[in-house]
Amino acid sequence: MTDELAIRPGSPSDFGVPQPELPVEKVEPSRLLANEVRDQLHSSGLDDTQIDDWADAFFAHHDEGGRSELLAWIRARQAG
Repeated sequence: MTDELAIRPGSPSDFGVPQPELPVEKVEPSRLLANEVRDQLHSSGLDDTQIDDWADAFFAHHDEGGRSELLAWIRARQAG
């Protein structure tokens, strides 16, 4: 993976991504998805709170999605 495609440490707000409050029905899917990508994002330097925040921000803007969609979305948001 090239550096420009690497996920960098930081929370969504660090990259200008709004994080509205997550509707209650999206909390569980967000946590499940965060757990799926947790090891990979830890290796990119993100902590647990940042990982949960990215998953919450993703689900605030999407009704569904999986591992690859979340990771691609994070990369796109970080790229600006």
